[in-house]
Amino acid sequence: MHPPASLCIMKWFELTDTGLISAEGADAATFLQGQLTQDVAGMAPGGLRLAGYCNPKGRLFATFEVARLAADRFVFVLPRNNTAFLAKRLSMFVLRAKAKLADESAAWALFGLQFSGAAPEQVAGLKVPPAGSASATDAGLAISRTVGEQTQITLAVPATAAEGMRAALAAQFGAASALAQWHAARIAAAQAGVDERTRETFVPQMINFELVGGVNFKKGCYPGQEVVARSQYLGKLKRRMGLARVAAGAEIAPLADVLAEGAAEPVGAVVEAASTADGSWLVLFEAPLAAQEAGNLKLADGRGLSLQPLPYEIIDITA
Repeated sequence: MHPPASLCIMKWFELTDTGLISAEGADAATFLQGQLTQDVAGMAPGGLRLAGYCNPKGRLFATFEVARLAADRFVFVLPRNNTAFLAKRLSMFVLRAKAKLADESAAWALFGLQFSGAAPEQVAGLKVPPAGSASATDAGLAISRTVGEQTQITLAVPATAAEGMRAALAAQFGAASALAQWHAARIAAAQAGVDERTRETFVPQMINFELVGGVNFKKGCYPGQEVVARSQYLGKLKRRMGLARVAAGAEIAPLADVLAEGAAEPVGAVVEAASTADGSWLVLFEAPLAAQEAGNLKLADGRGLSLQPLPYEIIDITA
C-alpha cells in the first residue's frame, strides 16, 4: 500500500533515541510555570510548545517539547539520554506541590513520520492533530510540528503495541528510514536541542532558542531567568548559533571544537550534527558572530564549515 498522491514525501522512523516524561497533578501547571522557560500555564489542552530548563546560571540542562494533554497533565518529548536526569532534577523541587514527574520512556515506543504536502487524518489508528498541537487517546499520543518546510509527527504507543505499530507503518509507507534523516530535518531548520552531552553548556540565546519560540520573556521567574533576561536586554548578543555543511568524513560529536583561521584557541563548539543522504554533515555550531562573519571556520580534523543561511532572522524578539 502506498501513501496518497497528496503526500509528496513520506518517511517513517523508529525514534529509539527519544523519550517521554509525564508531569501530572492539580499543581502541575503552577509548578512547571516556575521552572521552565516557557509559559506553560497559558497553554490550552492540546497545546504544544518548546521549552527549556536552566541551571541557576542560565545554562540549559535540557530542551524539549511540552504538550498539555489536559488541565493537570503534561508530557515532555526529549532525547532519551536526558529523561532520567530531568525527571529526577525537577522532582527535587516539587516539595508539597500536588505534582508528580516520571520518566515514562520505557513504557512507550516512539515513532516518527516526516512529510511535505497534505497531512494524513490518522496513522495506524492514531488521529493526527494539526501542526503545533498534540492529541492523546487510549491508543497513544500524537504530536505534530512544522520543521522548516516539512511536518514531523511523533507517535507514542504503549511498548506492548510497538510491534503492531511497526508493522502498520511498514505496510503503509514501506521500510523505515535512517534516524539521522529525522534529526537532519530539524538541524536544517536550525532548531537545536540540548541533551546529556551538552547539558549546562549554553544559555538559550547561544543556540537561538528564543528565536524558535523556546523562551517567553513575559512569564516571570524560573531558575536562571535573571541571567537569561540580562543576556537579552543588556547589550548586543555577541555569540549565536550558525548552520553549516561539512564534507563527508568522521562523525561530528557535540562540543567538538570549531576553529578559526589564525586563532590560537577554539572560537566555538558544535551544538548538534547529523549526516545526510549524500554523506555530508549538517552542523549547528555556536561561535561569536564576528567569527562567523569572518568565515574560514573549520573542525579540528581540517574539514571546513561551509556556512549556510539560517531559515530565520537574528532579531531581538523583545524589541
